[in-house]
Amino acid sequence: METVYSLEGWVKEVIDNENAEILQRFDDNGTGEMGKRTLVEMAKSHFGFWRGYCKQLDTENKTAVYVHVYANVVLPNGLLCRKEHGSVYRDLVVIEPRRE
Repeated sequence: METVYSLEGWVKEVIDNENAEILQRFDDNGTGEMGKRTLVEMAKSHFGFWRGYCKQLDTENKTAVYVHVYANVVLPNGLLCRKEHGSVYRDLVVIEPRRE
């Protein structure tokens, strides 16, 4: 059975240490080596676009962009479970608000 890979991520506006508003969420899956490569390309593209976009936001709050591609294990009952040490690609940036 081919490995199933998942892309998860988000863009958040950080209100304070306990609260954040989700501006965008990413959630895609793929199988095999081609699926893995495609998800990594998508993650890098999302990350680059949203990092640049958030730098231009006119807000007083920080924003954060996070993407993660990881491998899953198919359990005997058919459910997907995140594979231990299965991280393929991960990136995070916290962007300070623009000051003029």
